Amino acid sequence: NHFNVGYMKPIISEMHDQIRPYVSKDPYIKGNIVKFDNEPEFILKFIEARANYINSRLHKLD
Repeated sequence: NHFNVGYMKPIISEMHDQIRPYVSKDPYIKGNIVKFDNEPEFILKFIEARANYINSRLHKLD
């Protein structure tokens, strides 16, 4: 019930917003802020794809 986009989106957004001000100081991410800003959407797409996969496998067990 907790690994779905509706539940996770506000958590991911809040964490992203908390971390973002410090990204420019991180030598491993510095200069790649666009990629960092795209990460929440990437994570949410992964969650949705994973849930769809699991649901499709569960339906085959019925």
